[in-house]
Amino acid sequence: MLLPIALIAASVVGTAVWVWWSMRRDRRRLQELPRTPIRDLVGGARVRVVGTARKIDADVGAIYTGTPCLACHGWISGGESSNLSPPDDRVTVFRVEDDTGSIPIQIDHVKLQLSGTTVDVAKSKVFGASVIARESGAAAGQLIYWEDRLDADTRVAVIGYVVRGDDGGLRLAGRENEPLVIANVSVAFE
Repeated sequence: MLLPIALIAASVVGTAVWVWWSMRRDRRRLQELPRTPIRDLVGGARVRVVGTARKIDADVGAIYTGTPCLACHGWISGGESSNLSPPDDRVTVFRVEDDTGSIPIQIDHVKLQLSGTTVDVAKSKVFGASVIARESGAAAGQLIYWEDRLDADTRVAVIGYVVRGDDGGLRLAGRENEPLVIANVSVAFE
């Protein structure tokens, strides 16, 4: 009788420790590199650039609301029986600008750490919102839809490698095992 309770307690404690450690690790990654002004970037260096995200050409529509943005991550929480998988991240090329210059980003390998809000899918006008609202209603309203966005002309922190593009200019890029981190969470600016 005591063994199942001990196993459940150990699982709960282990999960709590893992979540705490993950959050701490992400915070450290965002803060471990000193902030580098764009004018001081050197090819091959791993850097953290903080500045303003500027649109270059196109934008992407946010996943649930369709709001134009530069990057978006959507996710679903709640509802144990939910079989809905979250949609893919959406990112478009943009440039980061600070007081010393600007640099474009390359979007081959990207990890998003964006702040966001909950979405009322019943009020959304984006294509497919009615289907999402219907599926959410079938789960007895237990599903919560989240949309994390990076809007144009807002503050952003980018962690990545400085590389030369095909045009010979510098840009920020990620690697397969070390993706470019695009963040607008407050801890990224500390």
